Amino acid sequence: MKKLYYSVAVLIIFSCNNDNENSVRVTKPEYDTSGSANVKYVKPGGSVFSGIDSSLFSKETDERLKRRMIVYMSIDSTYYAINAIEEVKNEMAANSSVSLSVSERNLKSKAILKLNAIQNCLSRQVDSVLLTNLKMHTDELASINSSISGDVAHLKNVSQLLSKVSAIMGRVTNVLTFCISRGVIKPPTPINKQPDQVKSSVN
Repeated sequence: MKKLYYSVAVLIIFSCNNDNENSVRVTKPEYDTSGSANVKYVKPGGSVFSGIDSSLFSKETDERLKRRMIVYMSIDSTYYAINAIEEVKNEMAANSSVSLSVSERNLKSKAILKLNAIQNCLSRQVDSVLLTNLKMHTDELASINSSISGDVAHLKNVSQLLSKVSAIMGRVTNVLTFCISRGVIKPPTPINKQPDQVKSSVN
């Protein structure tokens, strides 16, 4: 049990301090006197999300407000990842496979299937069990990418795209781990919906 607590603590510290070019920023909600939220969604390629909002550790913040901020953070970071993965899939599909060998096409297909599996996990309600599956799929994607990365001639671009997804998923799983450690379960976030639509249904 102690190992689990230590692991969560390390993930939180890492996500708070780590920063790289593949990360995204979830904008901090601004609350009016009625307690409703006005949150601006940042699409992939926008600002930078450097990890978990440090204000969530403040003892002065109202607990109900803090919990809502944590839920919104999970929703925003999830939709960022979903949209980023969709962009990567579209770019991979746009690149012709004519020059690829059978084994290269197979690796590319495996990568796309794994990206679909990750998106499917993200779109559902994420609890501790689903988070474990999400991490498993992300690790398997990294394994596929390690097989692809050796092909400099044909699959270099695919490898770069998958590396970007892996970096994003590292951040998002850290955020979701933090949320679960605070007793917050991310609500379902369907791919065909927008963050604000989901937030409006959150109490």
